Amino acid sequence: MGREALCKYVLRPPIATDRVQLLDDGLVRLALKRPFHDGTVAVDLDPLSLLVRLCATVPPPKMHQVRYAGVLASAHKSRPVVVPPPPVSTSDDPHAHRQGNKPATHRCHY
Repeated sequence: MGREALCKYVLRPPIATDRVQLLDDGLVRLALKRPFHDGTVAVDLDPLSLLVRLCATVPPPKMHQVRYAGVLASAHKSRPVVVPPPPVSTSDDPHAHRQGNKPATHRCHY
């Protein structure tokens, strides 16, 4: 069930196909989910402008999308007081330790 949900999520298009329409003059019309305050319900763009806007939303490689600031930042001196410690692993967990006594550094289990 989890893999199926993941595949469905990954295979979704970046814009819902029922909101995209190719016009006769070569422009692409994007229907908005909610109208703007000025009453705009759709935006007409040429295909290249649409691709430029879509590409701008893709994060650079190896860059986190969520950045923590303040006390939740990794180098803040009060972080250990606010963030709970990681759970203690049991001996029956096959992914608890890798390469001898070295603990796992992330949650991926490959």
